[in-house]
Amino acid sequence: MASIVTSNGKNAFLNRIFKTSPDNTVPSYFVASYNLTAPAGGDDVLKDVISKSQTTIDAMEAITGWTQSGDASAPILNTTTGEFREGSGCLNLPLTHSTGTSAWEKTIASTDLENNFVSLFIYLDNKTALSNVVDAFALVIGTSGFTNSNEYHVSKNRLNSGWNHLGFDISNDISATNGSGATLTTIDRIKLQFKTLSGSYSTNQLRADYISFSTESEILITLSEGYPTFDTGLNKATIRGVVEATEMNEGTPDINKFYILNNDSSKLIISEHTLSSSLSKTNKTRLTITEDSNL
Repeated sequence: MASIVTSNGKNAFLNRIFKTSPDNTVPSYFVASYNLTAPAGGDDVLKDVISKSQTTIDAMEAITGWTQSGDASAPILNTTTGEFREGSGCLNLPLTHSTGTSAWEKTIASTDLENNFVSLFIYLDNKTALSNVVDAFALVIGTSGFTNSNEYHVSKNRLNSGWNHLGFDISNDISATNGSGATLTTIDRIKLQFKTLSGSYSTNQLRADYISFSTESEILITLSEGYPTFDTGLNKATIRGVVEATEMNEGTPDINKFYILNNDSSKLIISEHTLSSSLSKTNKTRLTITEDSNL
């Protein structure tokens, strides 16, 4: 297991130790994540979070409304058992490299995404064709088009062969803006964009499924009653909580990382931890973590 107390976490601890009336609250929540990247002290944005419930943006169980551009071909509905992640199907996204950019976009009902977390599933047969750039994949959101839009980038290194669960903190994890940026309270356009070096993805080699959003309360996991507990002899702290996730009915969610947060109005990531082996259960996972006392 890799663990780190973030820079914000250290500042919060110092604030509580030395101020008579601390500005920062104690660690109160954890958030489970699919993310596989190593923890870093400067991390202050949640990535690829697992939520207790979601609101559907697009179920991706029909090609209606989806259009393609660049090197992309028309999407194809895939209802083959075992090849989708949620519901009754997903979309195959075939492409053949030429210009190096492929995109699929759709107009959706106006949706308020401010301070919310957007998630989707992307399947890659392999990563060979992708460009080795920070925006190998980008989720783009806008209002009345993409002239004023936000981009949320995923590097090639962050993607894996097979299914990827990608999650974005829409207000705080913006990679790039176009024009004056998106109006987050009235998003009505979404785009899935890939950059390639060569080759192609045919048939079912590139797929996308179930775009949704969750509120902050839907991702926060309150510590179980009686936790954390402390063992001063072994210098250990134990936290326990229940992760309830029903995001997938074709496979089960893997918990690869968790974040510990405090209860400030703008919650701080106090520490970040990757698990030595992922936890996978159906619908409900009881997650017990024992860690160093510097949590």
